[in-house]
Amino acid sequence: DDTTLGSTTNAAFTLSDLVNVTDVDVYGDSVTQYGTWDSLVNTVKSKHGWYRTFDSIPGERSITPPVLIGGTLIFTTFIPKDTIGALTLPDLCLGGGGGTQKGNIWALYYLTGTAYKEPILGSIPPHITHLEVAGDMPSEPAVYIGAETEKVFIQTAGGLVSFETPLVYDVRGGIMIWRGR
Repeated sequence: DDTTLGSTTNAAFTLSDLVNVTDVDVYGDSVTQYGTWDSLVNTVKSKHGWYRTFDSIPGERSITPPVLIGGTLIFTTFIPKDTIGALTLPDLCLGGGGGTQKGNIWALYYLTGTAYKEPILGSIPPHITHLEVAGDMPSEPAVYIGAETEKVFIQTAGGLVSFETPLVYDVRGGIMIWRGR
């Protein structure tokens, strides 16, 4: 740390300071590459965090702000389409309008960057981290928290799409009783 003139600066992190969780699958308390859920959590805590690469096709990227609520990181990604047809890679300059585009909605446990040990987006192990969304560039996610359910809504060219997404932690308030003196 540099403490010149009373300020401190920290060295920049590199990818080696983070845990790559791209290929980690979660099966409840069993986790590929780490054995157990607790081992994965402890490994990430021992580093400076986690990172993952998008694993669908080249060009997938997040272009909207994420939502972090109840221990769940929710965001959408966009996958440009090769509208010419002859290219092997997507045309990164196209933002839509050149035919049906697609993207993904992601729901990750904020601490590990993986699926949670209880399903968020699906109940068949391994717990999934994302679902495909067809239509066009998906919008920023909007979260609805009802009395007994949580849902995420996104807008695409195909209309409004909703996903039931149980959050990792309950964000509802409890009953509070006030008593006068």
